[in-house]
Amino acid sequence: MKLYETDANNFNDFSSAEPDASIFQTSYWSDYMVSKGYKASFIEASNEHDTCLALSSLLLKKESFLSGKYTALAPHGFLINYYDEELFKTFHGLMSDYLKQEKVSKLFIEPQVDKDNRMRSIRQHMSMIFPIPMSS
Repeated sequence: MKLYETDANNFNDFSSAEPDASIFQTSYWSDYMVSKGYKASFIEASNEHDTCLALSSLLLKKESFLSGKYTALAPHGFLINYYDEELFKTFHGLMSDYLKQEKVSKLFIEPQVDKDNRMRSIRQHMSMIFPIPMSS
């Protein structure tokens, strides 16, 4: 699996095809948050056949002028199959590496609770997400 930044159009195409996606998981919401001082990026994870397996919008806010570090928000969580534990672990590892590169010290996600109550599955993985360890 490879992780890379994608463009807003690609992100919207994938997001609109996801039944659990919300307005908060579109470039339109990111555009609004950019007007509030955030930096936006769209992250895609694909397999060796370039099939998209997961996406996330990330909104970054500088923690302080002196630290140079950011806090990131993934509105309504990742667009990923939370029931596929191997996929989630792999995505988490790649996302952690990406966030370290971008000098992100904390990642907050706001997952939705859908009709299948996937919240329990998400809670099992929360300890893997907070905080992003920073190497010196």
